[in-house]
Parts: sequence; structure tokens; C-alpha cells
Amino acid sequence: MLNHFTYLLEIPYWLLQNSSIGNKYPFTKKFELVNEINQIGTRYSGKTISNIKMFGELLKISLLIKEPICIIASMYWSKDLKDSVFQNIWNMLDENNIPYTINLSNFTFTLSNGSKIYCKGLHSPSRKEKLKALSDLNKYKLVIDWREECDQFQQKDLSDLEFAIRGYQNKITINTCNPESLKRYIVGYCNQLLPFNEEIMRSKYEQIKYIEKWNMKIIIHYSSWRLNYELPQDKVNEQLRLEQLDIERAKVWSWGLPGNTSGSIFARYIDIMQATDIIQPTKLLGGVDFVETTHIFYFWFLQFWKVNFFNIFNWGVEIMKTKQYFILRSLVKKYGKDNVINTVNKIAKDIEIKK
Repeated sequence: MLNHFTYLLEIPYWLLQNSSIGNKYPFTKKFELVNEINQIGTRYSGKTISNIKMFGELLKISLLIKEPICIIASMYWSKDLKDSVFQNIWNMLDENNIPYTINLSNFTFTLSNGSKIYCKGLHSPSRKEKLKALSDLNKYKLVIDWREECDQFQQKDLSDLEFAIRGYQNKITINTCNPESLKRYIVGYCNQLLPFNEEIMRSKYEQIKYIEKWNMKIIIHYSSWRLNYELPQDKVNEQLRLEQLDIERAKVWSWGLPGNTSGSIFARYIDIMQATDIIQPTKLLGGVDFVETTHIFYFWFLQFWKVNFFNIFNWGVEIMKTKQYFILRSLVKKYGKDNVINTVNKIAKDIEIKK
């Protein structure tokens, strides 16, 4: 467990302390649960892996005291579950030698003491999904409601989760995301409780505060990758390089500060082209503007006058040599080929595209 996330260990300590065998352990303090933990940090700050490690300790104690718990891990897109939280949880169970049964059709794990882990996606590109209420949550000693990449969640999504997760004994909500923009609901919500302070984030690399409000106990924690002493050197070099490539984007991914994503990527691209001495292309053969980001890699993705955009999907040998191929491949993997093509078609009216 990374030092700046050790407050998470109070959750498994609470479970042990409040069990039938808790009096066997010489605790020096009485642990209390908070209602909500908000973790907003840069890439590689360690927030996701720290939560996963805490879950491992929590589940081992659950097995020890023979009391079941329930973990609900949710993401905005169903298609992102398998290679993200689901795989991370699966790896954690194996690494901790925790016996389980798995249901691959609905991404659910069940432990021998009745503990459950649900991995749920709130939305699917192919069909309309309705989040169903989870039954019998009262039988679990503790329920963890973990929202990964929750800056993508709308306020209605959070309300739907609250409605689906009810009737519990004890519950902790954990919101985890990058500080993409203050316009994202959860980022703006946290900023109201604990305003982002650039001076503190650039000097101490984190802000953390315990708040009691609305009859709730809340932790707000902003963090930077610079506190992650386990980060491999190649990742450190990558972060430092990104700071030089795109200072604006580095605010989010490197310093843990909200970014300015109010304008579109394409608008920024046109502004740069008009304001510099860069040679102007005579034709733009493609463009895309379907994510709220100003990351330099997506800026490169707009430079498709060199390559016929639609031919990239043929994955030809020559195309595979280009940087556009690697960027597009990552976008297709994340959003799906059809979504990428459909987005390009939507802006085809404004951009001359060679098909």
C-alpha cells in the first residue's frame, strides 16, 4: 500500500475490530467508517491499485471472521469492465490466494463465506441498459460502492447507483478519477468542498481533507504520480516527457489539477494552425472531435492530411508504420471501431474528407 493511501487500511481494520474476534487484537484506537472517499489524481498516482490492495485485505479479514461483505465496482461503459476493474480484481484474488467462483457472463465473483464482488457497467453502446437494484444487501457486514473513472458519470448515473444500492448495514462510497475538468460533476463537487490549490499540488503533490457535512463523513484526496515511489522509471520518464510536450495537458495528467477542456480539440488545432508559421495543408483528409481532451496525442490524431483516414482501418503494412496508426488503434480499442467511424462521419459536413 502506498504511503499516501494508507488511510484506506482503516476500512479492513474497522471490519476486524467490530467482529466477534476483534477483542483478541490490541488496537490502539477505535476505527470509524467514513461515508465517502473521493480520490482525484493523476495517471499513475496509485489510487486504483491502492483500492484493489485494500479490497484484498478486506476480503481476507472477511474470510477470517466469517462475515460476508459486498463490493460493487462500476464503470460508465460496460465494454471497459473486462480489461479494467474486472481483471484487476481477478488478479488480486489470485495474488492473495483467495478462493472464489466466477461468473463470466455477469462479471461476478463469489467467495466461500458468501462475500460478493459485482463488476457493473452503467451504459452500453449497443443496447440500453437499466441498472437493477441489488437484493439482500442487508446480509453483508459492509458494502463498498466503488466508482472507477467516475468523472464520466453524470449526476443521474450517481442517483441510479444510490437507488440500486440500498438496504445495507454499512456502506462506503469510493469515487476515483482524473481531474479532467471542473465541468465534470464529481470534480466540480469535490472542488466545492476542497478547492484545488496549484501551489500545494506543485510543492507537496497532494491535498487531503476530512470533512463532516450533510450528516456524512467525507475524505477528499487529490494526488500526483510524484508520490508513487513504486512507479517504474520508464513511466516516470513518460510523465516528464508529457510535461514538455503539452504544458496544458500536464496540469491534469502530471500535476493533478483540473484541465481546461471547455473548447474542442479541433478548435484548438485550427487556432494553433492560424497562429503559427506551420505550413498550411491544402486539404484536410480527416478529423475527429469526440472526446473532451487537449492531450497532445489526440492533437496529432487530427493531422490526417498525410494519411487517408478510412484506409487506416485496413491495417495495411505502410499504414502500420505511421504514428497515426498507433494512436487510432488505441482509440478504436477504447471506443470501438464503429464509434470512431460514426464520429468522423458526423463532422464530415464541415471537413473535406477523401473517402
